[in-house]
Amino acid sequence: MNVGHRSYTELTAGLAEIERAPREHGVLELIVRRPVRGEREVLAVAELSVDEGLVGDRWGQGKRHRENQLAVMSSRVIGCSRTSASVGRSQVTSFMWTST
Repeated sequence: MNVGHRSYTELTAGLAEIERAPREHGVLELIVRRPVRGEREVLAVAELSVDEGLVGDRWGQGKRHRENQLAVMSSRVIGCSRTSASVGRSQVTSFMWTST
């Protein structure tokens, strides 16, 4: 898939929309897993496992690094940064993750 990227001006124009994301709740908009290299599956329901990560994702088939087990991305960031979304093993949400 050929994914176009936004210009610096377009990215900075989208920052206000990203910052408007709710911080305490959200909606899971998309679940995608990678069963084999180069392939993606969009799921309606998924199972998470401490040992396997997203069950059925190829992460569980190779070297397992817990810090790479699951990727969660803001749908607002994807919408502002790409002209079309090409998402890996990510759960796309409409809320903002913050660290305290």
